[in-house]
Amino acid sequence: MEIFKDRLNMVREICSRYEHLPRLYKKIKSTCKKTLMSIDRKVSLYGMFLPDKDLEYAVLKYKGKLTTDADKANYKYYFDENDRLVLTERHYRDDLDILYYIFYFYKEDCVEIVWYRVNSKRIYTVAKIQYEDHRIQSFFETENIPEKTLKGTDDVNFGFREFSYHYGDGEVLLIGESRFLLSPTSLLKADISRKCKIEN
Repeated sequence: MEIFKDRLNMVREICSRYEHLPRLYKKIKSTCKKTLMSIDRKVSLYGMFLPDKDLEYAVLKYKGKLTTDADKANYKYYFDENDRLVLTERHYRDDLDILYYIFYFYKEDCVEIVWYRVNSKRIYTVAKIQYEDHRIQSFFETENIPEKTLKGTDDVNFGFREFSYHYGDGEVLLIGESRFLLSPTSLLKADISRKCKIEN
């Protein structure tokens, strides 16, 4: 169970750094240098744009198209002065009430991703891209985080998936596993490894 304690501590540390996300959302919207919108053809978690194209191998390729019609858009993307994705608004497919804000925080050797659920006003999911030699080394992503998980209680349901990236000649092998802690003594695990062709 040590891996759960380690990952849970990491998630709590990330969440503690970003306690004022609604305020940050307003700041990003007022200062962003570029915005784009898209309509999806198939349900997607992150939408058309990612902080790193190679993340596509873990979250699967987006199917959709750009749009200028805000009434039909499922996603709205905000980019900074360096053309980096810093925020995504993810909407209901059939209802344009905003469901999630997805924030991207760029560090020296990683990107921290924080999902904020608007209707419940709390952090909902946390992810992290770890780099080595300027390429993705690993990707970590939680399941929906129960609110009590962030309050310091270890006896909680906590799930996540994690991939390590192994680049080869024209392909990348993702060695992955999903884990879910149902109770202090009950654990579910599943192999989610996959091999993907590298697209230029």
